[in-house]
Amino acid sequence: MNKRTLVIRGGSALVLLGALSYFMPDNEEQTDLTTIQAPEVESQSEPTDLLKPLPPVSERKIVTTQDLIEEGQNKEIISLDEKYDAKAEAWAKVDLEGMQREMPNNTFWVMAAPTTDEQVLEERERLREHWETLKNKITFNRASEEEIRTYFSEQEQISTDYVEFTTALINRYRDVLPEEDVGLQNVARSMHMTKLQEYPQQMTRALERLEFTRAKQADWENDKSAYQAKLEAQAAEANRALGKI
Repeated sequence: MNKRTLVIRGGSALVLLGALSYFMPDNEEQTDLTTIQAPEVESQSEPTDLLKPLPPVSERKIVTTQDLIEEGQNKEIISLDEKYDAKAEAWAKVDLEGMQREMPNNTFWVMAAPTTDEQVLEERERLREHWETLKNKITFNRASEEEIRTYFSEQEQISTDYVEFTTALINRYRDVLPEEDVGLQNVARSMHMTKLQEYPQQMTRALERLEFTRAKQADWENDKSAYQAKLEAQAAEANRALGKI
């Protein structure tokens, strides 16, 4: 008899289904049962567990689907508790204080290190709002050159620091932390490395858009009437190209 167990997880529901399958002997060769002699068995004073008679049907416990579900939930909950306890124990071996002494100016401690300090959490929120405001101004071409350079400089520093921290963490504790957590740290590090490659081009495009806007504004200030006529001529040309005139 081969017992197979299938665990299905969906949200908070954990269902265990027990499936039993029986394997019958092959029928390729038929054996004359009359030629087989039963082996001698030593007499036993009491029957073994396998040979004890079954209780009447009315006294047997009927295992229902609900019984299997409840059994599976209990086993899975215990399994999850043990898993989380093991994960917490693994992370407890990480010397974050020692790493902070080695890289005290790393922005990871300001923006991402575990903390319940309300002042630190408020400062993180303030910085995130500050960067979001600058990002929106850059997107809509309303940021100054100083704001553009400040934003990308700070974002590059954050990504550089995170790559430094995660690299040190993975190199030192790869064999201590759960494989899943190491994988997540690798993914996060790769994302920041990609950002570091993209930031210079993004800043260049933002500065080019700013320069184009400045040139348009200068034309307008130098000769508003001529600039207006130029815009009207460009609009007329565009309409002709579209066949509207």
